Amino acid sequence: MKKIISILLLLSHTSLLFADTLILKSGQKIEGKLISISEEHELDPNTGTTSEITFNIYNYSIKMIPNEMIVGKVNESIYLFDQQSVDVIIDDQGKILFPKYDKWLSSEAKIGMLLGGLGCFFIILTNVISIIGFEPIS
Repeated sequence: MKKIISILLLLSHTSLLFADTLILKSGQKIEGKLISISEEHELDPNTGTTSEITFNIYNYSIKMIPNEMIVGKVNESIYLFDQQSVDVIIDDQGKILFPKYDKWLSSEAKIGMLLGGLGCFFIILTNVISIIGFEPIS
């Protein structure tokens, strides 16, 4: 029974492994999938911005978004963010998708990326150890 529960827990964390992470300048992390990053354009009267990031947000992250950070909404899960409010976007492999050059990242974002990656690693490691039935020597 323990092995079945451990496998289910491991599978429940796989959605986190395949998610992009959008980190706002406030430090807030949002899980989902990057759809597009617009090029610089004239001021859009609908969004009030000159460049937007379109991001499909996973349901559990939607409630954590501050309303003042949202500049538009395509549907119930796809939101528009002003590029000026986004610090970094990282894909499921740890590659920086936005901004193009990591020298623009704040030190808080770099530390968060490191700790976030380690957190996922330890969750997976713990579940794998549970599945194979490793028990500490007493």
